Amino acid sequence: MQERSPEWCDFFVEAIGEFVLNGTPPRLQCSEEEAEWMIGQIDADGVVESLVGLEAIVRIIERAENVPDRLKNYVLEQIEREVLTGTGPIPDGGDLSATHISAAECRIIRRVIFASGGHGPAAVSRFEAEMLFRLKNATLADENAAEWDDLFIDGVANFMKGFVLPNAQLSHERKRELEAFVTDNKANVGRFMGEVIR
Repeated sequence: MQERSPEWCDFFVEAIGEFVLNGTPPRLQCSEEEAEWMIGQIDADGVVESLVGLEAIVRIIERAENVPDRLKNYVLEQIEREVLTGTGPIPDGGDLSATHISAAECRIIRRVIFASGGHGPAAVSRFEAEMLFRLKNATLADENAAEWDDLFIDGVANFMKGFVLPNAQLSHERKRELEAFVTDNKANVGRFMGEVIR
């Protein structure tokens, strides 16, 4: 198989991101169908084998206002599996290790758990905090990268502060409703007041 150039990989990641986040309204949202399509394109028997595929999904989660839970959970499961087994693609350069958490692994974990389209914008969810604890427990006796301690403390402290607001992210459907309301220029006081109350 021919090796792809870094320029082609960057173009591919950017193009997929534009297609998913800006190809259909509402902008900066990923629908359930788009999430399933993405997973179907890069998943090989439950595992992501392509660095470009993983980077495309991570970049979408970073740029999106919100993505479906299925995509959020899928990416976190892939990253956790890669960290614990030391196999699979890892963006951000660097290496994987089954015996410790590397600096590259710390970078990808941080990008996902603090992403705007993650479980909470710039906030760590219980799901993500539990993953951090599982990784900590699995590598307790290992020589982890210096970045790991800061990542673990930042992530768990963020979760403990309860920073996540339940309405911090609009669902795909709600954003469509709001955009339709804004673009509807027909005067209707009753509908306007109903939306205001809602």
